[in-house]
Amino acid sequence: MVTGPEPVILQKVATKGQTRMIRNNPGAMVIACLIPSLLCRSAEAQSCGIAAEPAAAAKITTETATLTPAYGWEEFPLSWRDIRAGKLPVTPVRWERFAGNPVVPSGMNARPMRWDGDTIRVWHGRRGKEPGICWFDVSPDEPQQLRGSVVGPVLSPGPADSYDGDWTISPEVIRLKDGRLRMYYSAKKKGASFFGQLWSLAVAHSEDDGQTWQKHADNPVLQVTTDKWESGAVGFCSVLRNSTGDGWRMWYLGTDEHAIKQVGLATSADGLTWKRFAGNPVVPVNPQLRWEKGAIAVPRVIQDGPLLKMWYCCYENNNTYAIGFAESIDGETWYRSPHNPVMVPEGETGPDAGKTWNSRMVAYPGVIRAGGKYLMWYSGNGYGNAGVGLATAQVPGSEGENAAGGGNASQLLYRTGATVQPDESWSSWQPVANATTEPARSGWIQFAVPSGDE
Repeated sequence: MVTGPEPVILQKVATKGQTRMIRNNPGAMVIACLIPSLLCRSAEAQSCGIAAEPAAAAKITTETATLTPAYGWEEFPLSWRDIRAGKLPVTPVRWERFAGNPVVPSGMNARPMRWDGDTIRVWHGRRGKEPGICWFDVSPDEPQQLRGSVVGPVLSPGPADSYDGDWTISPEVIRLKDGRLRMYYSAKKKGASFFGQLWSLAVAHSEDDGQTWQKHADNPVLQVTTDKWESGAVGFCSVLRNSTGDGWRMWYLGTDEHAIKQVGLATSADGLTWKRFAGNPVVPVNPQLRWEKGAIAVPRVIQDGPLLKMWYCCYENNNTYAIGFAESIDGETWYRSPHNPVMVPEGETGPDAGKTWNSRMVAYPGVIRAGGKYLMWYSGNGYGNAGVGLATAQVPGSEGENAAGGGNASQLLYRTGATVQPDESWSSWQPVANATTEPARSGWIQFAVPSGDE
């Protein structure tokens, strides 16, 4: 039963001399269900020659279509011409789990990287008997099939009294311009209190293509602060080099001393010395959403065309993780998907409740795009002690490798409005292909791709 949309949560953040709004959009999927079939009333739509909403548009819901977040239209980076040409990278939200999961018997924080044209290398952490950083290779076309066996650990914990004397996990590996590999990893020193300032972020480098690693002399590169939201722990980062090549951005987990997990942003000129963003956390917990009351954790960020895309794990109560998704234009303001969570524990209820390897946890998503599909490696129960699984998702409206952007642009719908949250004042859904004139660059815009069977 539809009970009405949940409230939009706005958080004011001072940045660049202005007030910035961090927004959640949980109500978008409910409002989409309530929009009636209306005539297109705006002068802009009439000038495009659109008389009425298509019949299919009246059925646009999160069950019948893939909806994007509602974006600020004025700052949206794509031109209308590019959107009409299919260059909007609409993100899939329906993930298909590999029937043979788990693909690796144990592991956490899997992070895939394109190793070469025919290989994806999946780095991950391991606890237990032989703890440290490991990897395995797969083909983009057969990601469920490991090439050989798991290699490692190639980086292990340090001396018992060191900053990484307990754990070295959550590897983020980047190839530098000089050919070396740089690994960012989460380091934990030994201690009784898990979130009692034991965690930090560290760096290691490899000059032999990842066979051996040397830890950075000035580790750790990021530590906890007195700022409450990250006073207990920091780590579990995702790092991107700026497209201009003149700097780096890092999204990282910060935890207070009560285990509330949120995501912050830091920037760097060299990837080693980091400056925190004044408006942190950039993705805070949302008490209005069941799955995001207690944690927004372990972000994985990729650049997909003009958009930044973040997958993260979240929970209402500790130990029961789901996976959420958000998008950003600038890396500071993030728009949550109206489909969240995009993956939940399997077999949480019913006759098989608690019996599957991921019945309590789907966590630590590592996502990479491979042509017309997205690949995700994620951890199951026991923080990955039950294994690492694979899930795949097809770009909405696409067929295989034919989707350079968002798939079939002829299927793309849009609507606009003046309010942050879609409501009855918004325009009705209209085909992008029919709108030859760009809507006025103000307010908000949302896109949708109907499911193929609708």
